[in-house]
Amino acid sequence: MKSILRLLLLATALILLGCDERTEETDSGGVLLEIDFGNLIPAFGSMATIDAAGTFAAEQFNIRSSTPNQVAEQSDLMNVQLQGVEVLYERVDGGTRLPPPYYIELIGTVPVNGVLTLNNMPLMATDQITVPPLTDLLPQNGGFDQETGRTSVQFTFTIRAYGRTIGERDVASSPRRLTVEIFQ
Repeated sequence: MKSILRLLLLATALILLGCDERTEETDSGGVLLEIDFGNLIPAFGSMATIDAAGTFAAEQFNIRSSTPNQVAEQSDLMNVQLQGVEVLYERVDGGTRLPPPYYIELIGTVPVNGVLTLNNMPLMATDQITVPPLTDLLPQNGGFDQETGRTSVQFTFTIRAYGRTIGERDVASSPRRLTVEIFQ
């Protein structure tokens, strides 16, 4: 039984390692989405800045559309109308308390083989910022994570963009992972 479990865990790890973080095609008819942050990756932030702004945001957030077969016929029916972005959080500092997932509805169109750039795209909002462990970092709450004893919290954000082509096919980006440290 232990051998079977080990084989399943090894197979799962190999599958995950083999996954391409670039994009995935759902039922898009050949349209792929990719998220990138340009050179403006938000690797850290302070609670003072987040609390004043009410959000933790990526300064620049690009959603790219591409077709894997560049010689195939393309049309405006392959343009992607965005529906939203989902952000999930995972602790990488030993803590277990997490903010709730964040989902933001977006309106915009990513042209086939084009880019839609959003400035100051929120990756956390009030529902994520006003709960532990982030509220622990505020001076009035002690200024440190009550669970780990640290003055910062480290997360991996897993971000996906969702949309639908004008031709009525669903499309979603592959998860984009970003490690972020938030301090007091």
